[in-house]
Amino acid sequence: MALLHQIKVPLLSVNDTTLTVVEISFDNGSKVVQGDIIMVFETSKTTYDVAAESGGYIEYRCVAGNDYEVNDVVANIYSEAIDIVIHKPVLNGSTQNNLITTSVKPSLWQGEPLFSNEANILIGKNGFDRSVFSNRDFVSRHDVEEQFKLRPKEEHVVKQKTVVPKAKVPVVAGNVTIQKLSSNKKREIQFLSAVQSAGLTSTLNTTIDTFGIFAQLNKTQKYLKNSLLPIILYEGGRLLKKYPLLNAFFDDDNIALYDNVNMGFAIDAGKGLKVLKIENTNTKSIGEIEEAIMNLSGLYLDDKLSIESLS
Repeated sequence: MALLHQIKVPLLSVNDTTLTVVEISFDNGSKVVQGDIIMVFETSKTTYDVAAESGGYIEYRCVAGNDYEVNDVVANIYSEAIDIVIHKPVLNGSTQNNLITTSVKPSLWQGEPLFSNEANILIGKNGFDRSVFSNRDFVSRHDVEEQFKLRPKEEHVVKQKTVVPKAKVPVVAGNVTIQKLSSNKKREIQFLSAVQSAGLTSTLNTTIDTFGIFAQLNKTQKYLKNSLLPIILYEGGRLLKKYPLLNAFFDDDNIALYDNVNMGFAIDAGKGLKVLKIENTNTKSIGEIEEAIMNLSGLYLDDKLSIESLS
């Protein structure tokens, strides 16, 4: 039995030192032809299809939904199926210890190796020779530990963490859809959070040319002549339905998407600024939204608003 093709986790971005296998296209031992999509990786930005470079029989060494480091072997293609052993794949981390030794050697990397931040720190701290990795395209901390038979002492130290209670978003059961975040997406959020913690923010501004727009809007509005508020709520409600991630919040390792679009508008009539809610905004016409604005504002002025209308 000849090993025709060895599939490793590719280095697609310097920020993605591990990738998530999100789809496995065949059963172990199945016959594949050149060009077949045999698996799909997910990065922090996109998905990446892996095509078979040769025809043969596929042996997977990974599990869909789990993470693998760059250069980990996640599949092999053999010339025959009879001798393929169904291995128990490594669920997380490196698969290197489960590899079968073969006479086929992967081609040597011709460029300069790229070292992860943790690998650089480990090499610098111990004064290791980087040249031993000259045939690698990417070097992770795991690679350094494996090469120099090193297990850092800090891994044995149990660090005490100060647990800060997280603010919980009030959620009515059944009003949200929960989605699991991939490890790459969680890592991307951590990177962004580190930037935001330093006080760096981004603001988007847009200018709307309203010339001539009110000639049409005023025909459909009874009360709020020359006002953009109803049309902003109308369009905003439909955009939030179209892009549900903008109508969501994080909950530990999940993202919770609100099933309903309930937009609010602020009103200040001498009693302090209040935000009043228009339920199911995306299902209402401009006229219905205008009626809701007037009704809620009137109730607010009369002190008859319910707590629900202020939530």
